[in-house]
Amino acid sequence: MTVRPRPRTSGWWAGPGSLYTVCRVSGDPSFCEAGDRALEHYLIMLLTDPERFKGVCLYTNGTCPLGGAAAVIDAIYKRWQATGSVTLAERDLLAAAVDLGYFIVSMRRPDGGFYHSFDPHFDGARGPPITFPRHSTEKVCTHCCSCTK
Repeated sequence: MTVRPRPRTSGWWAGPGSLYTVCRVSGDPSFCEAGDRALEHYLIMLLTDPERFKGVCLYTNGTCPLGGAAAVIDAIYKRWQATGSVTLAERDLLAAAVDLGYFIVSMRRPDGGFYHSFDPHFDGARGPPITFPRHSTEKVCTHCCSCTK
């Protein structure tokens, strides 16, 4: 497992996707360029841990929050709507979105809900994900994962 610097995520989650939406509706490519810079910054935080989950997660602040994965997928989708492209620099964004989707599916609880986040370093060792009964991204994830019960 490779650990990279951890940015704060609470303020960025809607940022890149919103910039791509403004780019699309305004026709001003400077908004897409700003979204690309933001998305590139966070794509380097994708983490793989095949022993614990399939795909990749967005590793921030010491955990992999479910909302971070959902927000990156949303930003990739909105970028595709605005630009018609699923590549950014050398990165295949469609593959990144699919891998993030695998992470979201791996976060399903037995009752059909979702775990809130995955913490690969709980108290200095690997531990179980934190569980919340309902999470704000649960509605988004239910739509994208409805066929994988």
